[in-house]
Amino acid sequence: MSQKNLEQVLQEFGLAFDDQAKLADVKHEALVAILESQGITDVDELVQWLSQSKHLL
Repeated sequence: MSQKNLEQVLQEFGLAFDDQAKLADVKHEALVAILESQGITDVDELVQWLSQSKHLL
């Protein structure tokens, strides 16, 4: 999959930056595409990204 910007990915799945959709209601494919658009392609990268988040306690 070629890397797309986040806005394009959201639009493809009918989502937007200010969308209040629950994660449980968003298709698995959309969540994967969103992560991939940010360069996260495997579990290790996801864990590293989460561990660097300012929002984690």
